[in-house]
Amino acid sequence: MASYNWSGEIAAYLKLGADATSERGALLAAIGDSVQAAVERYVGRTLERTSYTEVYDGHDRVTLFLRNAPVASVTSLSV
Repeated sequence: MASYNWSGEIAAYLKLGADATSERGALLAAIGDSVQAAVERYVGRTLERTSYTEVYDGHDRVTLFLRNAPVASVTSLSV
């Protein structure tokens, strides 16, 4: 699921020291992953960078609104 370093971030935030990551790293990572999953369900979107493929028929429109934002890059566009 998440690729973020939750164990390191949580240990640093709680000021647990360097030993906490080695001793409780798996537990801290599981807590971070669970919280991230709950937030993603609540807001209805993925928080990490993800690839999407979207196809639109513009019907002579000047503006198209994408389903997923923000956009980091566009690989291809056909007119």
